[in-house]
Amino acid sequence: MAEKSKAALDERGIFGAPIVTEITKASTFYPAEKYHQNYYITTASRYDVYRGFSGRDEYIESIWGPEYVRSQKH
Repeated sequence: MAEKSKAALDERGIFGAPIVTEITKASTFYPAEKYHQNYYITTASRYDVYRGFSGRDEYIESIWGPEYVRSQKH
């Protein structure tokens, strides 16, 4: 599924360059400590500051559009 998704995005050419992220077989997964779970909810003000300064929304908006960004905000 990951390879198909990567190929489909490459075909669309929306990133302006080939996707070079390596896709590897999943390994052992360790859940984060409980205090990390739902961080964007439990520490909403800190998360909003982080998100605002990260540039994440601007980048995603440039690729997917403003409607997508609005749909992802809590």
